[in-house]
Amino acid sequence: MFYFFLLKKKKNACSISTLKHRVKNFSTLQKFFEQYYGPPGSPAFEKAQKNFVESLAAYSLVCYFLQVKDRHNGNVLIDSEGRVIHIDFGFIMSNSPGGNFGFESAPFKLTEEFVQVMGGEHKSEMFDYFQILIVRGFLEVRKHSRKFLLLAKIMFEGAPMPCFVGGQSALTDFKNRFAENLSNEKCVKHIYRLIGESLNNWRTVQYDMFQKITNNIW
Repeated sequence: MFYFFLLKKKKNACSISTLKHRVKNFSTLQKFFEQYYGPPGSPAFEKAQKNFVESLAAYSLVCYFLQVKDRHNGNVLIDSEGRVIHIDFGFIMSNSPGGNFGFESAPFKLTEEFVQVMGGEHKSEMFDYFQILIVRGFLEVRKHSRKFLLLAKIMFEGAPMPCFVGGQSALTDFKNRFAENLSNEKCVKHIYRLIGESLNNWRTVQYDMFQKITNNIW
């Protein structure tokens, strides 16, 4: 199958945009998973779906805490086992493509096509699993916030870097993202709000549309 070759030929991964361009009769990412790994419920599909969910949760947390930008489908890859991989970390913390206009203001990228792969938003075991991973991961990362903040401060003071174009406020914003002032219970509610804010966020949708129109990135 051509899409099998497509995923295998470049270190077992290719961008979502490349899949959409080159896989014949591509309709949705969910359908691609079914074509490539087998029908829902099959061992191969369930394994790939689980890989997708777990890697997407980790990617989402990295995007949120480090404010990774330029999250279009040319920079989001799928590997041969269903995992999400982001490339291009040129825009993090406080710098953004095309200037700092807040085009990608959603905490992380959680589009409808991603949710479809997880089985949908409602009554979906894998989407629930995704949310649990986000909550558990966030709470775990928060335990080490001082280490992350120290590293960021060292980089900020050591040399001028584009990611600190926001100045001292970039460090303040980074610190605030750990929500240290919240109890665990309130923090969990905060995390679910972040998920809700990210879910099919209109700014994310518009940024993908902009990339499609201007750069043919689907």
